[in-house]
Formats: sequence, structure tokens, C-alpha cells
Amino acid sequence: MLLFFEEQKINLVYNNISILFCFFQMATTPITQEKVHKAKMSIENFYANLINQYEEREERYRRLEEMMNAEGLSDQEVNYCVIVNDD
Repeated sequence: MLLFFEEQKINLVYNNISILFCFFQMATTPITQEKVHKAKMSIENFYANLINQYEEREERYRRLEEMMNAEGLSDQEVNYCVIVNDD
């Protein structure tokens, strides 16, 4: 659920950036257009990396839970491992 809302925010930011980029292409000099393009790429990369980091973190958490279940740990031991690994 959290990922859905984060993706919605990212899509909204991306759409706004695209609209601004199109506007600046029509109304600015080539030098400004290049600066805008670089800024747009930086922002897109930032959010793409943010999504990747979130997905990797979720995958690590899922694998940790699978390993703990395979080991047959009790609920108390599982909770302790999750708390320790979140730090």
C-alpha cells in the first residue's frame, strides 16, 4: 500500500517535470534548455533510485522472513531478528 502511494507521488512529480520541460523548450534559450534537461534527468534518477532502494529493501526483508521461517524460529525469535535487522 505504501509503495502504491509513493509511486503515485513519483508519477505526479514526473508528469509535472515533463510539462515544465516542454514549456521551457518552447520559451527559452538553448543554454537554459540544456540546464533544464540536466535538472530533469537528475530528478528522474533520484526518484528511480528511490524506488529501486525501496524494492531491494523489501526483497531483503522478504528473504529474511523466509530464512527465519525455514529455520523454524519462534515468533519471539522472529520479532527479535526483525528488530535487530531494522537498525
